[in-house]
Amino acid sequence: MTETHPLVMNPPHAVLWKRSDRNAQAVRPSIHAELVVLCAVAGRANYVVDDRILPLQAGSVLFAWAGKAHFLVSDEPGFDMWVALVDDRFAAGVPGLPPVSGTHPAEARSVLSADLRELDYLATELRRARPPEAATPGLAWWLHRAFRMWTDAPAGKGNTLHPAVEKAAQLIRDMPGMPISEISRTVGLSSGRLGHLFRTQIGQGLVAFRTAEKLARVQVLVHRDGRDLLTAALDAGFGSYAQFYRACRKQYGVSPRDFFG
Repeated sequence: MTETHPLVMNPPHAVLWKRSDRNAQAVRPSIHAELVVLCAVAGRANYVVDDRILPLQAGSVLFAWAGKAHFLVSDEPGFDMWVALVDDRFAAGVPGLPPVSGTHPAEARSVLSADLRELDYLATELRRARPPEAATPGLAWWLHRAFRMWTDAPAGKGNTLHPAVEKAAQLIRDMPGMPISEISRTVGLSSGRLGHLFRTQIGQGLVAFRTAEKLARVQVLVHRDGRDLLTAALDAGFGSYAQFYRACRKQYGVSPRDFFG
């Protein structure tokens, strides 16, 4: 089931953060009541908006208008991006920015290297602003520049997500312990065919995607619900702490205690 993100933001009704600054990640698609702006600064990833899978790499800028289901389905080590969440009250004061429920297509467009450096530098300075509210005018400018750069860039390319891949990904999110063979039977494809499609469109295999989902669940259970690492690992679908430890070391290069803190 897709979760809806409520409009709960406090003044100034917009926020900007860097993905690497936050351990906790979403574990399923979300529909936001706000405009979501992504600016990739390093690495590669795949992002799904509604039923389209959009590749991200350093220099990609993505505008996902309110009401669209979206989810980061896979990313390589080292991937990082700036994330802005903007509601209609803030957007109304940004020159040139359409309403957050705009009808523009959700596309990831590659901006020029100089433009990326500008967005990254300005966002870094905004994050350092003290007090935080001093960054409000700069955030409006950042959004204005990001939209202008996105508008001027060539239209991005994206592929429609295969229904079997979309269904398999949802099954893994809902039931991460479900065997791959059962997932394949449920979506109506052989394990080999589903695995090939999944790797081609998502960028990683079924097993790797399922492991990443389990790790994402651990993040939520630890940081949101306050569970200890062992309980969180078992509740997330890992068979043992040793299995969780190995997965964490392979994914993040550090132990669970070092990563999850």
